[in-house]
Amino acid sequence: MHARLAVGDDGTIVATTNGGSSWHAQTSPTTDELDSVCFVDDQDGWAAGSGNILVTINGGTTWTVQYSGGLPGIDSVHFVDANDGWATGYGGSVLATTTGGAKWTPQTSGTTSDIDCVTFVDASAGWAVGGGGLILSTTNGGSDWTARSSGAPAYFYGVSFPDLYHGWAVDEVGDVLNTVDGGAHWNAQYAAGTELGAVKFVSADQGWAVGGGGTIISTADGGAHWAVQTPTTENLAGLDFVDASHGWATVRTAPSWPRPTGASIGTRRRRARTPT
Repeated sequence: MHARLAVGDDGTIVATTNGGSSWHAQTSPTTDELDSVCFVDDQDGWAAGSGNILVTINGGTTWTVQYSGGLPGIDSVHFVDANDGWATGYGGSVLATTTGGAKWTPQTSGTTSDIDCVTFVDASAGWAVGGGGLILSTTNGGSDWTARSSGAPAYFYGVSFPDLYHGWAVDEVGDVLNTVDGGAHWNAQYAAGTELGAVKFVSADQGWAVGGGGTIISTADGGAHWAVQTPTTENLAGLDFVDASHGWATVRTAPSWPRPTGASIGTRRRRARTPT
């Protein structure tokens, strides 16, 4: 199994090469909080948080600061390949790169709400969610972002799209919203009754979400039915799956729970707030 990474407070970066049976710390160039991590292959990855973006080209053996100080806070970073990536954060900020992060360019999001999570399925189609029920979508790599009506005023923490059309978003009060038209329209699908911090779908059918009090919910039919799983009572803020069988969730402990706006734990391969 390929290495998986997770990030967190005080610049923490940890990795596993045995599916999570054991973890080892990697040397981080920052002591600032890291909220998100994304890898596009076994070597090329980025981690972000507190206004910094870090990069590695050797699977995390060494990390360097690629971007720093231009934004007050970065909550999410996502790349679709070794060149094309986006970072989002406080006050509606969006950064984009087509050079693997050698140069980051601000984009206009059209909002001043914090953007807590961003995801893309290719270099053109992407979505972002955040404060005040915010859902944004783009079809041109972020050159233009369009606000979508969520019908939910709560803070959205996670969004996942396995393809161009099917997507899910989760929020601080436990709502699961679903779209089947690429985010043009969203519908309430499930109410977990407790904060949901992350969501991940590996196909249009198979998905999971995690949150407060050890909440884990899963679906095998695109969210028509959700099953509750309770392996822990810990507050879960991060989640990632690489296929229908293998996944990880990370814990957010006090005093960071309930999670402050914009806080999260990251995972490799998508803002998976967990290991990837």
